Amino acid sequence: MASRGTEYEFDVFWSHSGEQKDFVIELDSRLCNLRGSWKAGFNNFLDTKHNSLPAGQNFPPNIDNAIEKSRIAVVIISKSFLRRWWPMQELSAFQETRAIILPVFYGVKPSELASHNSDTRVAEWRQLHPHLTDKTAIRWITALDDIRSKSGYEIASSIGDVNSPKLQRRLLSDISLLLAAQVLKEERVDSENLGWACKDIDEELSAKNHTAEHMENSAALLLKWNVIPYLVAHMKFLHETDDPVIKCAGWALDHIFYHSPNANVKGEAVRAGAVEVLADMLRNEDGAKPAAFCLRSILGSTSTCNKACHKLNVINELSNGAIVGAIYGSLY
Repeated sequence: MASRGTEYEFDVFWSHSGEQKDFVIELDSRLCNLRGSWKAGFNNFLDTKHNSLPAGQNFPPNIDNAIEKSRIAVVIISKSFLRRWWPMQELSAFQETRAIILPVFYGVKPSELASHNSDTRVAEWRQLHPHLTDKTAIRWITALDDIRSKSGYEIASSIGDVNSPKLQRRLLSDISLLLAAQVLKEERVDSENLGWACKDIDEELSAKNHTAEHMENSAALLLKWNVIPYLVAHMKFLHETDDPVIKCAGWALDHIFYHSPNANVKGEAVRAGAVEVLADMLRNEDGAKPAAFCLRSILGSTSTCNKACHKLNVINELSNGAIVGAIYGSLY
């Protein structure tokens, strides 16, 4: 999937130590099974052999390429990860890419990675890797300091916690949403990739088996990555090209509105030009209904209603009253 219409070749890069190989293989398998037959499949990078390579060498070409061309890096930070050459090299290398980094702290607390522990950690690294240079040690410490400040997952290394269906489901859901957010922010993305990204957002924020808390957290995750302006821009393009994917994009925006208690979300959409785009979508057979629901959400927000109403009134005058009728007809 990642190779079509984009500069990325891989969706997820799994970074881990050999001890967590079985855990990662299981997650990768479950992630790939999330997609139905209508969707493009995931193209993930999972290498289970490079941990046995001699330390001190450069990355093999396939790993170097995967680091550069992956949308997301899921990094399983464990005690063994922190002692291994190749996992630490991967972590520091990802600091120089555009990939979203999602840490999973596996039997390790983020506070253990604090910089005040750096002298002890570097001393341990030098015992394990006598060829370690000062430059590499600084890169590793910087990478750890960065990763501990990122939002991620903390799991105990016990079998029960690792195999928790609830934890795995939440983790895989977030990976899917982060992939969608990354796709929306890409400049060169084709209709197929854009379609599955919007569909993933739509499904994650409307699935009947998800709790309200789950969907609110999902919406908050998307907003953290500032997806609203990008989603609105894509909706404008999809409408102009009469692409049926506009329907998925419209519902994705509506569900973000619905599960985001913060009214600033609607204001951000108005500033991004959503009112004009949604008004145009009302004339589109595929996009009319989600556009009507999005406009209803915007008009129901006290912080954005006046500005949105003014824009709609101007558009309505230009279209001889067709906008109000279209909204009413689409909602009822």
